[in-house]
Amino acid sequence: MLLNASLKRKVLGLDTGKVSAITSSYLPPEYYKGYCGQTTDIYALGATMHHLLTGRKPQPFKFSSIKEERNDISIAIDIIIANALDKKHTNRYQTALDMLQALAEIINTPKNMILIPAGSFWMGSNTGEENEKPVHKVTLDSYYIDKYPVTNAEFDKFIRESGYTGTGEWKKYYNKETKNHPVVAVNWFEAIAYAEWAGKRLPYETEWEKAARGNDMRKYPWGNKWEKSRCNTPDLNDPEIIKKRVDIYDGKGTTPVGSFPDGASPYGVMDMAGQVWEWCEDWYDENYYSKLGKACKNPTGPESGEYRVLRGGAWGNLSGACRCTCRSYSQKPDYINFNVGFRCVKDTESYSG
Repeated sequence: MLLNASLKRKVLGLDTGKVSAITSSYLPPEYYKGYCGQTTDIYALGATMHHLLTGRKPQPFKFSSIKEERNDISIAIDIIIANALDKKHTNRYQTALDMLQALAEIINTPKNMILIPAGSFWMGSNTGEENEKPVHKVTLDSYYIDKYPVTNAEFDKFIRESGYTGTGEWKKYYNKETKNHPVVAVNWFEAIAYAEWAGKRLPYETEWEKAARGNDMRKYPWGNKWEKSRCNTPDLNDPEIIKKRVDIYDGKGTTPVGSFPDGASPYGVMDMAGQVWEWCEDWYDENYYSKLGKACKNPTGPESGEYRVLRGGAWGNLSGACRCTCRSYSQKPDYINFNVGFRCVKDTESYSG
């Protein structure tokens, strides 16, 4: 329940200088400086949610990451609660409707998609290739991203139901054993056509990278150390997964999507390192980062160009191409290769209006 500032201070004992130990655990720092507003309520709600989800009474201003204590909690919930518990009230949700919007986005997540909450992350690498520099801060609105790359079976359904023809090259790599493998040999236009049919779109390069690395600047989706057992590359040495790998070239090829749960990104997105290169919406410009400045919001890439961005590395690439910040590009948007596929994103809706 939201109370006005004066009543709230009386109920909690702030006018008399007496605040119980139990109450103090749910009060933000600014409360002791005389400030009281919606962000104060949001902090108290965040503390209550933390208490309920961890089973531990909160200590004043000391809150652990819920995700670190409970693997069954999504990182999106963790981020929402962390925002509500930010010690600086200007960094929290500013109204109850803002927090309601964030919670509603989780509840309404489409099947086989993952919510990437609104917020900032650091994009690029100052130790990578020249086209990955400089590191810059990007703020994005929330969006959903496919948990897995689009599969052969999903693309086949699109072709059958839509009547779309395309080049048909992808059929060379589709059989009953590869139904749940990523579709390959589709060009950018075919990926766009599928996305539109599915009510989605291709991710911008910024959206792809945030979904892959989170906001801690990690090198690979799972962390900073190369782990050959966590993705589909020539280094793969898991005999059980190798049995399921199709031979596209020289004994290497795609594996069923989701074969590497330990290789998931911080948000739980699968197969973002190795497996297949993934089309992005953007035109490619090797100097684009330097044109953005130190911070930007919802950039959509260059206005024009010759090539389209590809991300993620593929089954034939080694670790360098599988870094979250690695940027590649097609020869042309109609480029087709047996190691190129895609996944889609979808914009969130407004639920608080």
